[in-house]
Amino acid sequence: GTRVSVTGGAPPVVTAAGAAPGTVVTVRDLFFNTPARRKFLKSPAREFALITEAVQRLSLAAPEVTFRLRHEGREVLIYPAAAPQERLAQVLGRDLAGAMAPVRGGSAAPGGIIVTGWAVRPERARPTRTLDYLFVNSRPIQNRLVSRAVLQGYAELLPVGHFPVAVISLDLDPAALDVNIHPRKLEVRFTDEHRVFATVTRA
Repeated sequence: GTRVSVTGGAPPVVTAAGAAPGTVVTVRDLFFNTPARRKFLKSPAREFALITEAVQRLSLAAPEVTFRLRHEGREVLIYPAAAPQERLAQVLGRDLAGAMAPVRGGSAAPGGIIVTGWAVRPERARPTRTLDYLFVNSRPIQNRLVSRAVLQGYAELLPVGHFPVAVISLDLDPAALDVNIHPRKLEVRFTDEHRVFATVTRA
């Protein structure tokens, strides 16, 4: 295997190392050389919740990969490699995953958009938008256009003030989107937003 160590933005130190297959990422003293950034942090519990959410999103994007999250010496999450529907149950729980229907749509033709994923049955909709997982080309994103398209797909089926739980993946030509509009690469812009909206809504 290979060990790559980076300290304080210095050039990486790359050495050979004995390792099992897979990747381990360890972060320590993240702000030791940028203490001013500490004041923007929320409580430790809130920051760890954000980390957990990030790992959950990554695990939904790559169900064929095993994910383990350790915190202060304790393993708090483990998602063994699984089929996509089993990964859905690992992350969202079997009860909620069992209330979701598969979503399939779009076209695999050159230049097409493929939409896959799951969406909850209307009677299990929730009063918040918190469980809205979106992916483009296997990468977690946030995108209001796609979220609105999912909501539009339910038409009049949802109670007022309720929102679906959805895990939606789009696969399309990378040339059809701009991934450089957000510092953390969370947002993307599509070159043909109307087509994306219509494809997701129909799916």
